[in-house]
Amino acid sequence: MKDNTAKENAVKKAYIRKPLIVGNWKMNKDHLESLNYMQKLFWNLQDKRFDFSKIDLCILPPFTSIRSVQLLVDSDNIPIFYGAQDVSDSLDGPYTGDISAQFLKKLGVTFSLVGHSERRRYHDETVKTIIGKLKMSLQLGITPILCVGSVNADDDSSIDQQIDYALMQVSKALTFLQGFGFENIVIAYEPVSAIGRGTTVDPNDIDIMTASIRNCIEYQASKKAAQNIRILYGGSVDSKNAASILELENVDGLLVGGASLDWEEFSRIALISEKLVSEKFIPEKLISEK
Repeated sequence: MKDNTAKENAVKKAYIRKPLIVGNWKMNKDHLESLNYMQKLFWNLQDKRFDFSKIDLCILPPFTSIRSVQLLVDSDNIPIFYGAQDVSDSLDGPYTGDISAQFLKKLGVTFSLVGHSERRRYHDETVKTIIGKLKMSLQLGITPILCVGSVNADDDSSIDQQIDYALMQVSKALTFLQGFGFENIVIAYEPVSAIGRGTTVDPNDIDIMTASIRNCIEYQASKKAAQNIRILYGGSVDSKNAASILELENVDGLLVGGASLDWEEFSRIALISEKLVSEKFIPEKLISEK
């Protein structure tokens, strides 16, 4: 029964929000490796006649590689966005090791991850800290990608319990973002149990979760905000499962971890995404660009 639900949604899917495919390199690739990767990725996509106007591609390199990526993107006019894996909740001050949103903005950063499960787990990030990072990003014109998901890596709770937990994270963010343009954020659903495990969550559970997140946004914010906010899925995404996830009704893109470290694999994911959009895209309903 569950499989039929996913198939029905896949048939009905029409892309009204421009898909966003994000590659999170985490703590991998120095500035030279980053340059090599970006050049090969771009050249390969050009050779395959990839239509950059249909898909937003974004790479999140380590902080030390952002400047190198910026110079390459600007000099070669590469239509690929780049962003930061984290951002400080303070503009400046005595915060050793933190990176200010104003520094990132001057580097041309478009997106920033906020509240990634690894930051929550290994750096004990609180709701207050995450809200501060969201606000700081929005104030500086950087689009935050708010990560929400299950409780921990060994989470065996029911889908209903996981939905409650994820919606609590979304609801708290929306509550504290009134007046900060929260309709401009991106939300990434990343069940911790699937990250780096090689297996994704049941597509029907992803479908239920992302639909619940969008309904929460509509209820707490507005229908317009719910229609415009892009919701991504992250958790052991690769070229083998990308299509089945992207076909889900409320999934607007992917947050790719390990698979994004290989430029050929990330290219395959991008090309798969573009093909799906080409087949089911409705230009007049594209609202992410308005």
